[in-house]
Amino acid sequence: MSMVPAPRRRSSRTPSHARTSLLGGRTWRRAAAVIVTCAVASTGTVTTAFAVEPAPASQTITVVMPDDMYESDTQPWINATSTSGLDVLVESLTPDVCFVYYDWWAAHLRREPFVAPRAPGTCTVRATQAGNADDDTADVVYEAATPVERSFTIKPDRLEQDMVFEYPVDMRLGDAPQALTATVGTGLPITFESRTPSVCSVQPGTATVAALTPGVCKVQANQAGGFIGVDEYWSTFRRHEFTVRARQGQQTVTLNVPGSIRVGDPDWGLDISNSSPLAAAVVSDTHDVCTVEWPDTGSGFAVRAVAPGTCILRAWANAGTVGTGGATTDYPAVPYFTKTIEVRATLGGSQTVTFDGLATTMRAGTTQVRSATSSTGLPVVVTTSTPSVCTTGSADPAAHGPNQYVVTAIASGTCVVTATQAGGVVGTGPTALEYTAASVTREVTVEAAPVPPRVTQTIKARGANGVALSARTSAVRFAATSGLPVKVTSRTPTVCTVRDGGVRLRGAGTCRLRASAPGNAAYLPAADVEASFRVWTAPRLPKRAKATRVLDVLGRGEGALRVEASPATVCAPVAGGKVALLGAGRCRITVVDPSAAGRTVRSATVRVTAP
Repeated sequence: MSMVPAPRRRSSRTPSHARTSLLGGRTWRRAAAVIVTCAVASTGTVTTAFAVEPAPASQTITVVMPDDMYESDTQPWINATSTSGLDVLVESLTPDVCFVYYDWWAAHLRREPFVAPRAPGTCTVRATQAGNADDDTADVVYEAATPVERSFTIKPDRLEQDMVFEYPVDMRLGDAPQALTATVGTGLPITFESRTPSVCSVQPGTATVAALTPGVCKVQANQAGGFIGVDEYWSTFRRHEFTVRARQGQQTVTLNVPGSIRVGDPDWGLDISNSSPLAAAVVSDTHDVCTVEWPDTGSGFAVRAVAPGTCILRAWANAGTVGTGGATTDYPAVPYFTKTIEVRATLGGSQTVTFDGLATTMRAGTTQVRSATSSTGLPVVVTTSTPSVCTTGSADPAAHGPNQYVVTAIASGTCVVTATQAGGVVGTGPTALEYTAASVTREVTVEAAPVPPRVTQTIKARGANGVALSARTSAVRFAATSGLPVKVTSRTPTVCTVRDGGVRLRGAGTCRLRASAPGNAAYLPAADVEASFRVWTAPRLPKRAKATRVLDVLGRGEGALRVEASPATVCAPVAGGKVALLGAGRCRITVVDPSAAGRTVRSATVRVTAP
């Protein structure tokens, strides 16, 4: 018997009703039309045709699940496929933790399963494929696949954490590493890193940043997230940037100049230097007096004298940056500063001083007037080195003319007089000439003047008149006819004394004074003079008196004083420096000096009784 496969076709009968035939001792499922030719010994060859269907094929399911996820993560796609290519059904076995839904996926042109979290926990899904035995149109029949279960963890959402990051405002090369400080509320560890390692660096495990080269330094503080108890926190970071500037340098400009230069001298090289590599500069602020030049040799600045005067040079250095990378240094500008040089005129040679005609002898007390001039016309000054013998001075031009000097002899001896021209400049501008000093000295013998006889003098006293003790002082005065001072002493110190040139009254009686005046080179001593005057006391008032009585209050010499009495019912002042007692009581009597702003001279109280 032989079998020849017929063209394959699907039986129109349901696969579950497939029949079997026994051929050659084998069982066949109808899967395609087959022509079978059998050789039967008794009857000959028999040919028959029928469909044989193969057994369903097996299939497996592959499920690619997402990694563990958080509650709020994007809902992931579940990649569930079967080796048959038939659609796989995915369902959640833990609906309280997660659920599965299908949504259209344009890229796949079909609906796909997605998993959505509901609560933290273990999410388990099952993938099944039931086979296609009921699909009469399928070319291959597959039996149901073994279900596949997969699980993953849905974790609670991570918590946010805020970070506070403190960092330098700016830095300079050469500065010590600056601290970086960052904190999070959770207290979880923080690390730092440089995002611009060519500009600044953060050493691993440190919280400091070091400047490497000028530029913008970007530093970042990182917190990688973590757990505190059962709570998980998101990672976080903060990034800041600041400027790294070149290291701060200092520069000092030094300018050394000569004290003076002359017009016509060669240019004077200026010693100017800068402590930094930057160039220093110098210019003249007085171009009419001096200029600053570059010599042909190119060796530096030089100053050239133009005309006599004060040369003002101004030096400075501009700000600048030197070097590159980590060796870059910023230098601030050096402010302007000035130096001065005296520019002197061209030397004009020597000059002479003429001081002639001075007499070689003089008598003390006499004078000479003589002229003193210089050959350049510059002013001359006449002085003496023996001021105890003679003096010098300029004579009145109106009376004696210009350049005239007076020499006055004051004592015997040798008078040394010198006429000096101290040197100076003749002319102005570039053509001015400077002359050195010159002098000439003359000596004069001074003889003593004859001594005149001394004159007699006398002392006169004025104002030695009697005075009341209440006046306190006397107007007596002494004077010498010579005008010399007079010395006055008291011979009655209990009555009067002399102090600071005035006579003060101490008690009643006769004041006797003695005046003397010593002489001097011109006057003989004066004969002593004595003067005296009476000092009167005031009447003594009784402590008790009867009414109707009149009391004497003012004494001799007190007519200029005023008497006051009160109260009016007891007593009252009357003419003649008296007080009338009027009635019983206490009478207050006061003597005042109207010429001394009402000064009280004395006062007393009298008890008045009835008559």
